[in-house]
Amino acid sequence: MASNEEGFMQTLAVTLGSSESPLRFILSQLLGYPLAFLYRRQVYGQTATTQHIFFIITGLWIACFNFGFHAIHTVINVLAIYIILQTCSGTRLSLWLAIIFNNVYLVLGYYILDNYEDICWTTPHCVLTLKLTGLAFDLYDAQEKEEKLSADQKATIIKEPPSLLAMLGHAFFFGGFLAGPQFSMKRYLSFTHGTIQEKVSKDPPDSVVPGLKRLGVGVVYIASYHIGGLIFSTDHYKDDTFQDLSYISMFFYITLWGRVILNKYIGSWLIAEGTCILVGVSYNGKDINGNIEWNGVCNVQLKKLEEGCRLRDYIQSFNYNTNQWMAKYVFKRLRFLGNKFLSQAITLLYLAMWHGTRSGYYMNFALEFIMMNCENQVIALTPRIPVLNKLNNLPILQPVLYILKKLVTTFCMGYALLGFVLLNFNDYMKVYSQLYFAGHVFFLGWPLLHFIVTSLFVSRKSSSNGHLSEKQSSLVEGKAKEE
Repeated sequence: MASNEEGFMQTLAVTLGSSESPLRFILSQLLGYPLAFLYRRQVYGQTATTQHIFFIITGLWIACFNFGFHAIHTVINVLAIYIILQTCSGTRLSLWLAIIFNNVYLVLGYYILDNYEDICWTTPHCVLTLKLTGLAFDLYDAQEKEEKLSADQKATIIKEPPSLLAMLGHAFFFGGFLAGPQFSMKRYLSFTHGTIQEKVSKDPPDSVVPGLKRLGVGVVYIASYHIGGLIFSTDHYKDDTFQDLSYISMFFYITLWGRVILNKYIGSWLIAEGTCILVGVSYNGKDINGNIEWNGVCNVQLKKLEEGCRLRDYIQSFNYNTNQWMAKYVFKRLRFLGNKFLSQAITLLYLAMWHGTRSGYYMNFALEFIMMNCENQVIALTPRIPVLNKLNNLPILQPVLYILKKLVTTFCMGYALLGFVLLNFNDYMKVYSQLYFAGHVFFLGWPLLHFIVTSLFVSRKSSSNGHLSEKQSSLVEGKAKEE
């Protein structure tokens, strides 16, 4: 029977012009919607144990459908952390054991498989790594005096280690198992114990319309990825099609290709988020008008991403939950280093390792680090040069400046994504060399250019004002990261 199912999936994949693993992945995400309706109809409001069992059974089925016997890796990892937490929960030892075990297990999986062409068990396992590591941190933080905890720590701490059923239910929750969104154990426990929202008897529940809207938008993004990919295909980088373009055309190709690639991830997260909304775990209270907010596990801030024209807008709104996790559990924990740039570099290094072992991930996040710091300096420098400041604030130029900023930002994202998507050193270096490493030359040469521009065009008076602007810019950036 299994062979019949495999044969059917292979035939369907060929018919649709896809490979088998992505097809199973997207079908599993869409399956979340009937499962969500089934949950709301039959399981919602039942005991926490009943809900845990439902999520374990349905999530395990999805895991087996996608990865076969390799679904066992999720169970092994959860069991190991459960034993650690039961043995020495809340201690520094438990924290380090959890960090080491989770990340070594994940990296070993990347290293042994060395397969980035297909979606495999390491795809959901990286999400699981954040869940289980965050749980160890939350139990550890709970031992600290409450007045010493930050607001985001208070929001997720739990006093006692959860049961094995709860940990497995959290891990296999079908709304976030495959690609996230990941969310804290505290939210999951509040949800299954019925304290995240008062029990709703309305049929259908208020979550149906916003959940299906998210599905609709997600499908549009996935469709745009597949349609756009017919023209702006990654395969063109590996044949002669890309190098036959003119130099200027290469820049526009990378700009549009990068946008198409982003749509794949955006669509996947939106579809997953719609499932979480339907189930109810996304409940985030009510706004000032009494309307329910369903953004509790939002993984992409769509409005900010689409309207933004700066790199920080993309980075702060894209893969939002993962970025918040990295800020909370890595970046802020490195304050003892006393150097923000070093903390950022280590955080991005860990983020690259979390994605995989191929060099392309490290190239992507290294470029992201350099680009972001360059952008921050440009923002701080512009008001200090009278001519640029005047042009930047002319109302008539705002539409033109917005389009230019949007194009430059989108190109920068596409340029960095070359490493993230192509992964192999020879593949992405081939493309960069065809561009004469234009992005690398500019951003690595920016410190020298910044020095020259500052020396020639910034007076001492404006320079002193500029230092204040840089300080204010840093404060704003820090506040945005905290939020």
